[in-house]
Amino acid sequence: MLFNAGVLSDNGADIATTGTGNWSLIGTVANKYLYGTNSNTTMFQYAIDQDDGTLDVIAGNPYNLGADPHSMAADEQGKYLYVGADKIYILNIGAEGALSNACDPVGDAGFYFKTVIVKTTPE
Repeated sequence: MLFNAGVLSDNGADIATTGTGNWSLIGTVANKYLYGTNSNTTMFQYAIDQDDGTLDVIAGNPYNLGADPHSMAADEQGKYLYVGADKIYILNIGAEGALSNACDPVGDAGFYFKTVIVKTTPE
């Protein structure tokens, strides 16, 4: 898929993923990275080519969250990705787009977060 000038079009390239179920996609600030979830505890990480919109796999793909991710939100600075699952997982977005844990997950493990909304304040 290509995303160019606000139009998503098929470029004939397939992106390999695994798992089935709940899918969620989110792009970060300035459309640098695209993250996807499914219901087998993994998250997919791609860099968006700024010239032609194609997706390049980020090292460490897929990222194993360890829980079934359902929804995501990114902060306005593009530093953190918040993932709703059995808890809320807060992930660092590295300089090259790779994900890593920012801290321990928060929230009640008995409740699944289907929607995550984040409002951040600049530092």
